[in-house]
Amino acid sequence: MQQSKQEVKIYQEDEIDLRVLLNSFVARRFLIAGLTGFITILALIYSFTLSPNYKVTNSFTSAPSSSIAKIDILRYIDETKNSIFTSFLTSLSSQKLQKNVFLENDFLTVFNKNNDSIEDIDAFISNTLDTIKINPPKLKASDMAIYLNEKPYSISFTGSDIKAISRYLDMLVEQADKENIMKMSMLNNLKIENRLNKISLESELLIKEERVKRLNQIVTLSADAKLAKSLGIIENNLNVFKDKNAVNIAIVESNNLPDWYLYGEKALLQKIDILANRSSDEPYIPKLIVLNIEKDRLQSELSEYSLSDVTSINLISSKIEIISTSKRLIVLIAFIAGFIMSILLVLIMSALKPNEKEPLPK
Repeated sequence: MQQSKQEVKIYQEDEIDLRVLLNSFVARRFLIAGLTGFITILALIYSFTLSPNYKVTNSFTSAPSSSIAKIDILRYIDETKNSIFTSFLTSLSSQKLQKNVFLENDFLTVFNKNNDSIEDIDAFISNTLDTIKINPPKLKASDMAIYLNEKPYSISFTGSDIKAISRYLDMLVEQADKENIMKMSMLNNLKIENRLNKISLESELLIKEERVKRLNQIVTLSADAKLAKSLGIIENNLNVFKDKNAVNIAIVESNNLPDWYLYGEKALLQKIDILANRSSDEPYIPKLIVLNIEKDRLQSELSEYSLSDVTSINLISSKIEIISTSKRLIVLIAFIAGFIMSILLVLIMSALKPNEKEPLPK
C-alpha cells in the first residue's frame, strides 16, 4: 500500500514538471517567436544577396578534315584523327596547363576582386579551378543526327563571374589546342633533324670511302705506269678495236688485258693526274646525290612548313547555364534552426530557475 502511494507521488511530480515546462514555453512564446523570426529574416536577407552561379560549357569534336590533311603532310610522324584528339584531351586535362593559363593571363587578380591577401596561391588556384570538368559524350539518340557519327566532348567551368569563367575556358581550350599542335610540330622537326644528322654522317662516310677508293686507284695506276714504262709501252694499244670484225673478240679479250698494256704509260699518267687533282669526289658518288636531294627537301620542310593555322579540334558550341541557389531551402533551414535554438534557450532558462512557476494563461 505504501509502495503504491510512492508511485502515485512520483507520477504527480512528473506531471507537475511537464506543466511547469509547458508554462515556461507559453510564458516565453514571444522570445521563441522573436528569435526564430529574427534568424529567419537574416537567412532571407542573406539568400537575396547571394549571386547566382553560372556554368559555361564548350563542346568540341575531333580535328576537321582540313587539319588532318595538313598534318598528314608531315612525313616523320604517324598520327591519326583519334590520336590527335586524344592528345588534345590529355593537354586539356593537364593541371599544369590549367595553372599556367590562370597565372599567365592574370586570372589571379580577376578571381580575387577584393584584393585579399593570398597565403597559398596554389591552394587558391586549385579551389577556383575545382569545378572544371571534362565530360564524355552524353547525347540522346535524337541528337545524334546533328553531329553525324561523332559525339562531342565538352569541358565545363562553374563560377559566379560569368565573364571571367567564360574567358578562362576559351583561353584554356585555345592553349590546349596550340600546345597539342606544337607537340606534333616539335616531334616532326625533331625527327627531321635526326634524319638530317644521319644524312650528314652517311654523306661523310661515303665521301671518305670514295676518297680512299680514289687514292687506292692512284696507287694502282702509278704501279701500272711504272711497269708500262719499264716495258717500253708508252702509247695505248687500243688499235685492237680498229678491226670491226674483231671488235667482239677484242672486247672479250680486253677483260684480261692489263691496264699498263692497254693504255700505256702516257694515258696512265694523265689519268693519275686527273685523279690527284680532283677537287671533289661528291659528283662521282650516285648515292650521295640521292641523299643531297633528300637533305634539301627536309631543310625546306623544316624552315618553311608551318602548323600555325592547324587545329586539333572542331569547336561546336559554347553554352551558358544559370545555376540558381536554393533560397527556399536556406530560409527553411534557418527557420528550423532558429526554432530549435529558441527552444533550447527556454530550456536553459528554465533549468536556471527550477522553482519558477508560471500560471497557464486563462
